Amino acid sequence: MSELNLYPMKEIKIIVEGNQAHFITAVLDKIKASGYTVFNNLSGKGHHGYIKEHLLYNDTSNLQMILTVIPKDKLEPILAGIKPIMERYSVNLFVLDVSVLRPSHFNS
Repeated sequence: MSELNLYPMKEIKIIVEGNQAHFITAVLDKIKASGYTVFNNLSGKGHHGYIKEHLLYNDTSNLQMILTVIPKDKLEPILAGIKPIMERYSVNLFVLDVSVLRPSHFNS
């Protein structure tokens, strides 16, 4: 069996109100993250209590999670770009160490 080579990357998960998600994706686009995934209509429990999804006419009133995988050198610029948003809005941000098989998919 051939050996699989894993390459270290950073995964960023950002949970934000839907009407603020475009600020986050704009930062990711500006820093040239190769891509991201947006999960809509989240629910869960945090320090403010239980937050329940509520479907209205659009996704802007719901919680969304934006997930991206990036090379380590893009982490600091993305965090710097998101910091002003975090100071103004309710944002949860998680940074994890991950490994990928195809690093070319995450370098833009």
